[in-house]
Amino acid sequence: MAHALFKKLGVKETKDILSSINGHAELSNFKPEQTIIMAQGLSFYPGFRLLDISDMTTIPEKRIYALVSDKHESILLDYTNEPIYAANEDAPIRLDTGVVADYVRFFFNFVRGAYGRFVLAESLDDIRWQEEPPLNARKAIAKMLTPLTLLERLPENYIMEAGFIFRDSLIKAKLDIDHKGKIRMYDEEIIIEDMPIMDEDLNL
Repeated sequence: MAHALFKKLGVKETKDILSSINGHAELSNFKPEQTIIMAQGLSFYPGFRLLDISDMTTIPEKRIYALVSDKHESILLDYTNEPIYAANEDAPIRLDTGVVADYVRFFFNFVRGAYGRFVLAESLDDIRWQEEPPLNARKAIAKMLTPLTLLERLPENYIMEAGFIFRDSLIKAKLDIDHKGKIRMYDEEIIIEDMPIMDEDLNL
């Protein structure tokens, strides 16, 4: 995901944005005085920001993520690829070799596949262990990780390689990202199975 920092919005902007967000009928209303909105710019969506919207006064806490334009047009993220692909058309997306990695990190952070969630594993810090493995095991696993890497820039797409946690396995795969931001995963290879890690599908 983009490396820009989230910044907390002021009361007036929070109220203005919530009037747009709360227009989505499937959501319970967020009240401005109880809501915290953190905003982050995205390098591949000029004019749009990623919003982390939460109300911690409820049990359980209410929390949603949305893309909101400078005109407060909003697209809610629901952990499918549909809203992201819609944003790619509306924003529109602007990809180049400098930002395509940011987009891929954003995509996999907010999309859950039909068979589970693919979590980018670029370092040991990206793995949620049930219990910490011994130091020797950590060093061995670290050598098997595949950081997100651009392999080739073609006229209409980008070819990248990445490592993922999928269920209890570490896998390596290639990614084909076209100029409109559609992602296809292929050449999947299992590196390690039966790892003592937490179920990432529970951490949406």
